[in-house]
Amino acid sequence: MNEQSVSVVSLTVREFLTLRHLPGRLSAWQTATLLGMDKTHLPVLMAARLLKPLGNPPANAPKYFARDCVLGLASNERWLARASNALVDHWATHNKRKSSGANQFLELIPQPPPNKKSEPAARHKK
Repeated sequence: MNEQSVSVVSLTVREFLTLRHLPGRLSAWQTATLLGMDKTHLPVLMAARLLKPLGNPPANAPKYFARDCVLGLASNERWLARASNALVDHWATHNKRKSSGANQFLELIPQPPPNKKSEPAARHKK
């Protein structure tokens, strides 16, 4: 029986997680899968210096991560808590910036003056 070579790139998440031997160099989606996160979370973790890619890749290059390092992080409860907090902080800042931008736009629109309750006319003393 001939063994067929399987490309790690074409695997589904289930197939990837059931591999006997994981590759030494993991892509972004493989790293996110092992960490139980979404691929879009990795740039946030890298910016927070909680995750470091292999080598010194340019900003627009694909990032790869060391298997043993990722598996160590995936089993480290303290690191997972720090990563979760970094994601929460990132999205809180993102949403605050987004909502404050909308408020700044509303400030540019002329608003009518607030209604003042009319004061009763002063009574004349005789």
